[in-house]
Amino acid sequence: MVPLKLASWIGTLLVLIGLVSLLTGMIGQFSVSLEILASTTLIGGLILLTIGIMGNYLGRIFVQSRRRPLYVVSEIAGFKSQLNQHLQFEEHQRFG
Repeated sequence: MVPLKLASWIGTLLVLIGLVSLLTGMIGQFSVSLEILASTTLIGGLILLTIGIMGNYLGRIFVQSRRRPLYVVSEIAGFKSQLNQHLQFEEHQRFG
């Protein structure tokens, strides 16, 4: 998950750099090559930010879809007969 967050942060940084460069280019007199560089930085930053957000989202879905238990029971106190009945019921359901 760390590389995905890093991609999001770098994308955000590139978007900010691109916006500042374009705004200063509009206010002052920039050459055409610097405006192209600023717009390329802005578009690349937006793409990287979008990939980071989507990757973060898909990573969280993947972690939740592993079907791991929410908790692990280390000890059962006083429920032996109910547990045995439950296990017998599950075996009967599986194997008929």
